[in-house]
Amino acid sequence: MNSVVYWLNQADEIVDVNDEWDNFALDNDGNEVVRDKVIGKPLFNFIVGESTRMFVDNLLRRARLRYQETHKFYRCDSPDVKRFMEMRIVPEDRDLLRLEHTIIRREVMTPPVYYQYSPTIKHPYRRCSICNKVLHQSVWCEGSDLIRALPQSSVDAIDAIDVIYHVCPTCIYQLI
Repeated sequence: MNSVVYWLNQADEIVDVNDEWDNFALDNDGNEVVRDKVIGKPLFNFIVGESTRMFVDNLLRRARLRYQETHKFYRCDSPDVKRFMEMRIVPEDRDLLRLEHTIIRREVMTPPVYYQYSPTIKHPYRRCSICNKVLHQSVWCEGSDLIRALPQSSVDAIDAIDVIYHVCPTCIYQLI
């Protein structure tokens, strides 16, 4: 797969995307985020979780202030595939950032893990938006490990794990 690339203006609005954007969106049921629906919109309209927004904002500010390329490794999983990715933020000029997202490698995830964003339920799990680990009994673990740790009756009764998005302490520390 080629890199998914998009460009942000100073107001963090998406001003353009490459062809791979739509391919990736459509391959991942992202009909609502194809090119025509994101151009001119703020990037942060598409990022869920306040700590995740702050994390990304910090990376964008760092690239602009230093006027130098920055990168971050992260995960962007589907229910059955772990996708290890790299994001590169490249200042093209003082008013334009290019963001490139490239899959470094893939691994099969067993068992598959389905999540649903559930900010209104009383006790959702916290899921790190960077490493995709889930906080379970004070430990950040893989979603597949969480599934194995839950009683089978609980697993059979849920379609997806209720989560809110967060950034775990390990990923926050790597930002420093």
